[in-house]
Amino acid sequence: MLKDKIKTEAVYGSFLGLPSPVIVDLMGGAGYDFVIFDIEHGNYSNSELENCARAAAAKGLPYVIRIPCADQATIQKALDMGADGIMVSMVNDAETAEKVCKAALYPPKGCRGFSTHTIAGDFGYLDMDAFFENAERVMICVQIETKEGLDNLDEILSVNDTDMIFVGAADLSVSCDFESMMCDEAVSTYRTIAEKIKQAGKIPGILAFDEEMADMAKDLGYQFRASTIIGTISSAFEKEIKEIKEKK
Repeated sequence: MLKDKIKTEAVYGSFLGLPSPVIVDLMGGAGYDFVIFDIEHGNYSNSELENCARAAAAKGLPYVIRIPCADQATIQKALDMGADGIMVSMVNDAETAEKVCKAALYPPKGCRGFSTHTIAGDFGYLDMDAFFENAERVMICVQIETKEGLDNLDEILSVNDTDMIFVGAADLSVSCDFESMMCDEAVSTYRTIAEKIKQAGKIPGILAFDEEMADMAKDLGYQFRASTIIGTISSAFEKEIKEIKEKK
């Protein structure tokens, strides 16, 4: 699973807010390491999310589901979809991080509801040992994307059961009033965050919306880097139309 892969190598994937199994197929064929189904900003119905999850599974493409807040029911649904990980937005303190972990873990650590009649349980056909082994390997990720979250980073990192801290560079830049996502102050902040995450023995992740930011993320040691499919598609369109018009 994805969490195991990150222990040995850096991975690169993308946020997908478009409920399109065809795009998921293309991502799998292109060689992405993962896809993040973005239900915070994306437009997914339950059935559309399930269809995208099936497309990812068919391609062997690990998938993470991004959730807008630490809501137990939403986290439960994401895990029942067989997600390799959950990513929860706007985690500003340790209490919220603890809430995420409890919702994602089975007792005695947490309070996740149990059912194997789901995609995660192969609708009852998955061996119980394999089911619980898969559940243990799910990646729990919380996002730091506000000044409050940044100020409380040390206490958030003290929550044992989180696996990854993901830097939401866009929101963090706005919240901290940075000049841009790639200004010196922002990059210095990303460096400090990455160092603290690694010292805590967790996985550092960050938005890498273009080649410049992906290179920066690599240099700073971020093991989990995510672009956006909308950005990738729009850049490809712009490049193609520019080249065509220049040949007229």
